[in-house]
Amino acid sequence: MRVFIALPLPVEVQDHLAALQEGLTVGRPVEMEQMHITLAFLADVAAQPLSDLNDALEEIRAYPFEIGFCGLDVFGGDKPRLLAEMVRPSPELDHLHRAVASAARSAGLDVRRQRFRPHVTLFRFGARPPAHLPQALQRFLSAKAALPVPAFVADRMVLVKSTLGGTAPVYDQLAEYPFHPIPSDD
Repeated sequence: MRVFIALPLPVEVQDHLAALQEGLTVGRPVEMEQMHITLAFLADVAAQPLSDLNDALEEIRAYPFEIGFCGLDVFGGDKPRLLAEMVRPSPELDHLHRAVASAARSAGLDVRRQRFRPHVTLFRFGARPPAHLPQALQRFLSAKAALPVPAFVADRMVLVKSTLGGTAPVYDQLAEYPFHPIPSDD
């Protein structure tokens, strides 16, 4: 089964990002309920490694931290694959990403080693985007690139099953991992 570990977004951030999608008529917009920040994507996970992954993820000690956004970007260079709202890098987010990847490896799962570019996908363009996509993206980015997206405090991560089919994947949450409260100085 295809699974990923992600930071879910609060409804108010999803609403803001959904409003940001308005005006681009090319590509497939990501449904508001499917917006998230992927920490690790894992393909073809069997039942036992999934159980081991769950145990390893439960052992991660993380505290709530702020997630900020820093503008739109296009992935894919000359052949755009997706448009995303980028997440501002932070030591807390980098640490959590490394902890999740380590937990997956300890469960015997293969985690792709690639540069971590945290983002929220807004549009997917598919393998054969229309010829006018670059012009449409240019206009859209000129109009929307500087619009701010509100920050939020990440207080949990989730394990999600992704089922392909139809026009968009179907996501089912398998588990939730709340972060520990920040210790007080009392």
